[in-house]
Amino acid sequence: MNQAPRNGLQTAAAALVVAGALALLAALLLPHPYAPAFHPTNESLRLYQAATLEAGQGADVAPVFDLVAPQWRERGTPPNIDVAVRDDRWLLDKAPGITLLTIPVLRSLRIAGLQVEHNALLRWLALLLCAIPSILAALALARATADPEHTPLGTLPLAVLTLLATPWALYATRLFGHAAATAFLVLGTVLLLGRGPRQHHARDEAPTPTDGRPRTDALREIGRGLGAGLLVGLATLVETPVALAAILLTLIAALTPSLRRRAIGLVLGGALCAVALAAWNHTLFGSSLTFGYAFKWHTGHLAIHEAGAFGFRWPSTEALAGLFVSPHRGVLHLAPWIALGLVGVVVAAFDRRLPGPWRVVLPAMGIGYALWIAGFVDWEAGWSAGSRHLLPALPFLAAGAWRLPDVLDRSAPAAGVIARSALVGAALGAAVLVLSVSATTIYYPEDVAYPIARLSARAWALVGPYPILGVEGAAAGLVLRGLVGIGVLGMAGGITLGMLQRFGDRLAATALLVLMLAGGAAGAWSNHAWRSTGPAAPLSAEEVRAIRAGMELRLEERGPRERTLELPLPNPGPLAP
Repeated sequence: MNQAPRNGLQTAAAALVVAGALALLAALLLPHPYAPAFHPTNESLRLYQAATLEAGQGADVAPVFDLVAPQWRERGTPPNIDVAVRDDRWLLDKAPGITLLTIPVLRSLRIAGLQVEHNALLRWLALLLCAIPSILAALALARATADPEHTPLGTLPLAVLTLLATPWALYATRLFGHAAATAFLVLGTVLLLGRGPRQHHARDEAPTPTDGRPRTDALREIGRGLGAGLLVGLATLVETPVALAAILLTLIAALTPSLRRRAIGLVLGGALCAVALAAWNHTLFGSSLTFGYAFKWHTGHLAIHEAGAFGFRWPSTEALAGLFVSPHRGVLHLAPWIALGLVGVVVAAFDRRLPGPWRVVLPAMGIGYALWIAGFVDWEAGWSAGSRHLLPALPFLAAGAWRLPDVLDRSAPAAGVIARSALVGAALGAAVLVLSVSATTIYYPEDVAYPIARLSARAWALVGPYPILGVEGAAAGLVLRGLVGIGVLGMAGGITLGMLQRFGDRLAATALLVLMLAGGAAGAWSNHAWRSTGPAAPLSAEEVRAIRAGMELRLEERGPRERTLELPLPNPGPLAP
């Protein structure tokens, strides 16, 4: 008798969740952070290097400097100060992964006879290499680690909030390497380990030779490991510190009997990427173990990376506190719900519904990687938001947080539902904050406390969010607020209806109440952090400069760019000055 109404309720709930997820993703993807002709430091050099290599002009990017800022030699300062210099050649100082992935895109444009303006190309490359892999990785991790018996409406809400309610979203639409490296690491981990909860599919189990095809199964397992190795190796090519995660995964696979065949492929795939990185270093910097950081042009940047071994030393409590709770870089100021992930990954280590490898991977990647970055000399990461070097740990911490209600479900289903509602509400509140930051500026100087209030909120007030759908200023703000509002209401309403369909009216009403209270509490906490520095306090010259740089307005002290840059570059022949 009640089956049809319940099916209708489930359909409505699923439709609301999907609509909310799409609206929130649109709020992330539609703002155009590269609209003006200002070339952002971190991203542009990767594209300059790819352009010279694709055009057959070698690795020196000085000819591109000549194109975008013809007077740079007279001024004595390169147009991009985040660069390496060796033997009078100006070179990429970062890991080469994004640059190497960009070269085929440039070659495809050349074959098609197309040229694209530099910042428009940055935009499309960021979506292709960072946003799309990040979305796929969030979906894969949620599907692998969530318990389907206790997850209303599947894993879509968990995946969307893992991406959008953490700083992962801030870099998913910009051509930094952190989001791409995180995505490739997560995808490689899921491919290697398979489904997490005990009801994982048979195809994720290690094969046995009882089916008469042991050799075929062995090759299939090695091939799966090879794919995982290539993905994890690619993550290391994009962001070198991810090498620690690659080593941890290799050890875990080698010590797990059911994964040893995959471990063979993992090592092979990782070795291919390691050879590529060594060849790059040897060709550009003279040694396979010498990185571009050793040749930084900027003496201040060089001094930072010369400390310790390859820029790493023993973790410090100051750095660890700075990564999580400091008012300058603390990730919990953007995503306070991630604090539950620190507890969740520890609980996951003792959760027997998870296979052994996942019980090791979640705390190792979540807490272990955070300790690793706490030993990185440049953990503050220059002008940036939300502990960007910590990004590879965040999806695993999020997965740990999502599993906490699953643990409660087994002993107290009502408590599990309420806990899940509170967690979703807190994540929705964080998503609103993250999306507002993503649409304004992520360039926070290291010494600015509470930069969300001091910089992002001020940038919104002074300039407005980035252009959306061809509109700017107040109109863009209305579009963004509308998308975020639809997304939050759709997700909250859909999840509540899903709980109503499954658990009954009274429990669903309680869940809805807790959901809204948790979301409101997260918003109130964020507003308190915003007010703590005094919204009426005047901005310093450095803060004004950061806002202008973050909003990609032209900076007079850097000099006007007399020429635009269209890519790919002319080929063959020398580049015009």
